Amino acid sequence: METQVFKDPDESAMGSAILLRLLRYWRRFADHGRLPSRTDIAPADMIPLLPWLLLVDVVGPDSYRYRLVGTGIVEHVGFDATGMDVGEAYPGADWSTPAKDYRYVMQERKPVLTITSALMAEDDPVPINYRRLLLPLARDGENVDMFLGAVQFAD
Repeated sequence: METQVFKDPDESAMGSAILLRLLRYWRRFADHGRLPSRTDIAPADMIPLLPWLLLVDVVGPDSYRYRLVGTGIVEHVGFDATGMDVGEAYPGADWSTPAKDYRYVMQERKPVLTITSALMAEDDPVPINYRRLLLPLARDGENVDMFLGAVQFAD
């Protein structure tokens, strides 16, 4: 499968009700160029989305750590990456490709939607197809310090 990347995607690109709902929710808080913070996000507002959500902390330049990985994601990929470095947990052959998505969201302070496939285990040659939406969060409204995201799998 060829990877498709949609930078600052419009709603028509989502291809998933869950991703669309998350994008719309995030946009409610992204006001006049100011980014929402983690404290703006209320889990009670997103109960149907929770199994598909992820939170990723920015821990340094090009360094990210999974703070939370939803149970639906864990079930699909076969392991819980919570607490792991994203680059180390990423099962794909080349972390440099998805790392570009994280850098884009950090630098441009805009969402990115990626449609791709990846091997989830070294001993399993069958890739999993998925859509991943990454959204920037910023405690101060300006500097991205966390990502809110969701993953939807195509079975």
